[in-house]
Amino acid sequence: KSDSNIVVPSTLKDLQSLLDEANAMNNNTPSFGESLSDDYYLTTENYNTFSVQEQEKYKWNIRPYNFENDWSLGYSPVFNANLCLEVLEDIDSTAANAAAWNNVKGSALFYRAYHFLNLAWIYAQAYDPATYNTDLGIVLRTETDFNVEYDRATVKETYDRIIMDAT
Repeated sequence: KSDSNIVVPSTLKDLQSLLDEANAMNNNTPSFGESLSDDYYLTTENYNTFSVQEQEKYKWNIRPYNFENDWSLGYSPVFNANLCLEVLEDIDSTAANAAAWNNVKGSALFYRAYHFLNLAWIYAQAYDPATYNTDLGIVLRTETDFNVEYDRATVKETYDRIIMDAT
């Protein structure tokens, strides 16, 4: 801990609180897909109210940038879910805490599946049974150690993980 005020989650209550943090767990879904779609039309008046970055997305004129973005934001709730699953390994499920323990585990797996799915919809190749074993999917981070390097999974591996976590 770099600061004594930092709390490291260690109890079921801590983990549930982390998963219940709506801004962290619900507001980090990728938006480029909708921004780059043809689902809507902007008038010049509305377009002019957008930031330069939003205007560039609307015109499909995206420049590389090295700061928080759709890709990285989508992995923030995945990290939280993975943290909860890792801490949960050190907490025994008992008759007294089974409901809370199961809720934390189920919620963490749901959030990881949900965010992997949203990332796959934007950044993975479309699911095609003829090529899904070689088409690029997404990075399937399943632990919190940021020193571990991951390669992009195949589309098949991506959807297999999503289905496994969701079930």
